[in-house]
Amino acid sequence: MRFEIIKTKQAQEKIQERLRNTYRVSLSPSRGKLVSYTIPALKDPFPQLRKAILKTRYWERFHHIGYYIETKNGYIRQYFLAGQYYVFNFKYIADKLYSLTLNIERIQKIIKDIQVYYQKTRKILPRTGQPSFNIGDQVYALKSEIAGLLFNVRSIMDSIATMLHFLYGPSSRQFCSFSDYIKYICKDKHRSGEISDDTMKQYIKNHMEWFFIVRDIRDYVTHVGSIDISFYERGDHYLVTIIQDRFEVEKLLNSIILGLRDFLNFFDNYFANRIINEKT
Repeated sequence: MRFEIIKTKQAQEKIQERLRNTYRVSLSPSRGKLVSYTIPALKDPFPQLRKAILKTRYWERFHHIGYYIETKNGYIRQYFLAGQYYVFNFKYIADKLYSLTLNIERIQKIIKDIQVYYQKTRKILPRTGQPSFNIGDQVYALKSEIAGLLFNVRSIMDSIATMLHFLYGPSSRQFCSFSDYIKYICKDKHRSGEISDDTMKQYIKNHMEWFFIVRDIRDYVTHVGSIDISFYERGDHYLVTIIQDRFEVEKLLNSIILGLRDFLNFFDNYFANRIINEKT
């Protein structure tokens, strides 16, 4: 995906005109009448950061800069004023966090339902003595929700990455991928003029194993295999759900929830303090 920093007024006006023309063409009366709908209130993912941006009028540093976003084949194109992008970005992240909450709730419910079904239908295979039960769509429902969770977590982190140019300042570089940001910020050495951040570097190294696990599973499932689910019985016929023959789902879920929550809180306070301290 193309995420370009636009610094000249001429280039900004040219992009905006092209987008206006594209929008006119894409609108079709055949769609019918636009329907309004309401959604649950979304929690602000970065309340301290928002306060710091507004209090210091931090966005004024970006009054001359725009962001042009275009997908690989050009089907989606957007333009934002850099100083206003954080407003949209916060909303996007809040939206994804709500979706992630639904993923988590559904995974927990499916696992609970499977556990109940196992207790009711458990039998022993006569030849092997192996516990067994009949189950169908619940396994695929679980796979679907885990896939959704992996996508949402990676998407949240990548959306955060697109905001880092704004947070580090007009002379910093742009990122579309949190993995690319990790690779950059965790380098042993940075060239003259490059942004370095030892605090973020140490946090990533010490507190973000959960992200690397999510990235590995998601990349494997996306590019090679599928989500593999197996079940193991422990004492009192308790059923344990394992994915990729390695990760216990409930423990992995807890690790991701706690890790992401801690990261969002750290990110919120850390960059809020950076912005405030720059103005003092």
